[in-house]
Amino acid sequence: MSYAIVRQKKAYLYELDSQGKRAVTDEVLSGWALELRKESGQEWEMMDSDQPSGDSARLVRIRTHYGYEGLIERRAIRVSEKEELERRAKDGRTYVVIRPWVSLLDGPRVQDSCLEVLPLGAFVSVIPGSETDAFVRAVSADGREGFLPRCALMPRRDSDGYLLSPEREKEQFFLKERLPQGEEEIQAFRRDVISMAEKYLGSSYFWGGASPEGIDCSGLAHMAYMLSGVLIYRDAEIRPEYPIHPIPKEQAGPGDLIFFKGHVAIFVDRTHFLNSTAYASSYGVALESFDPGDPCYRGDLLEKITGYGSLFDSGKHSPVS
Repeated sequence: MSYAIVRQKKAYLYELDSQGKRAVTDEVLSGWALELRKESGQEWEMMDSDQPSGDSARLVRIRTHYGYEGLIERRAIRVSEKEELERRAKDGRTYVVIRPWVSLLDGPRVQDSCLEVLPLGAFVSVIPGSETDAFVRAVSADGREGFLPRCALMPRRDSDGYLLSPEREKEQFFLKERLPQGEEEIQAFRRDVISMAEKYLGSSYFWGGASPEGIDCSGLAHMAYMLSGVLIYRDAEIRPEYPIHPIPKEQAGPGDLIFFKGHVAIFVDRTHFLNSTAYASSYGVALESFDPGDPCYRGDLLEKITGYGSLFDSGKHSPVS
């Protein structure tokens, strides 16, 4: 099995239509690990695209650490080994960017030059013992070493365990993730999901996007959960091999998901929800409402709800009144 790491700040995943044109299906960010899905000897089996010829414009099929597959440009990734994924799972040095954008500087001062700009959700490797009051030394997935504000990072909470698991165990992997336990931990997780989603407020809507530059509805839900430590399905539906399961409306609490036909939102309270929408008056990540008296009322969505989903079983969380 072969692996890769996203080396660009972000890169899209594609599928090809019948004419060979690209359609965006997802977005992966700097530092994320991938499994290479097609090989021929020691060469990747490249697939032609509608872009100019040459290795940099060719696509290779990959699988993400949350089980999503697609085609990615060869130039967006670097080859990795299983040992690198195992090492970063153990050394505790992988941190995630938690500001919409952050500059990797060549020195620990705001006046220093920018080496690279990284988005919310990107992974970096922090160098132990390098902290100052405001900065920490870190290495990006593209190999650039510099300084990042300490307040812009937190330890990574999810894992590459899915990619490192034997194929026979992958189908059940996400159902065996450790979920928050006990009322205090569950409520803290719910707050985290809302807090992480709020970091994207004002971001533009983009189909298949997962970054502050542009994000879609399921990308917002997926990123809010991933940053909180749990991997859920990337699209706007409930899949039996992932931990979100249907619940009655009456049991929904903060951080749970509201499903519509072709859309998903994050439940905040009985009237408010967070979503990334292409709706003309919002067009992006917004806090919206089911209250007719609220200026951000979305009566069109209220009529289209198909169900609610949660990580938690009945009676193991406190719904909102």
